[in-house]
Amino acid sequence: MRRHLPRAFAIVLSIAALYAVPAQSCSGTHGKREGASNVIAIRNEAVELGAVPVSVILTIQSARAIPSDAEVTLTLDDIRAPESPGLFYEVYLDPPPSAQRDTSSPAYVGNLGFYGGATQQQFRVTEHVARALKAKHDKVTLTFVPRGMGDRVPADARVRIGRISISL
Repeated sequence: MRRHLPRAFAIVLSIAALYAVPAQSCSGTHGKREGASNVIAIRNEAVELGAVPVSVILTIQSARAIPSDAEVTLTLDDIRAPESPGLFYEVYLDPPPSAQRDTSSPAYVGNLGFYGGATQQQFRVTEHVARALKAKHDKVTLTFVPRGMGDRVPADARVRIGRISISL
């Protein structure tokens, strides 16, 4: 019996490997083929975030060529923040100008946090981009709203995002 145990273990591992499914990312990139990214909007200039809301306008290229079944992802690259900045940013895509900015808003995308020193964060924005394109055709506004502990945002808060892109 003991002689067959290593062989049985190897067979079980082989069968498990055949049925293994790659883990899905909560970053919004699952389901894509490697190299299948199609950038439809990009900002290569750095964006500096601080203690007040910051908005950036992105132009959607080839807006009419976006397939109806496409999954759209917002990627924030080259994020640089102090080790413990004492805040996070709520991210909104195309919020109405007069609307209250809170997490129940349809424009809310998610939170930009800094735990673990991540230099890239991604958000699934398929519905957000579809809504924006229906309203304006080719431009979207990305807004970062600082939030701190107990709604106290450090006055010296400084975060830098090196590149922003929206892709299929």
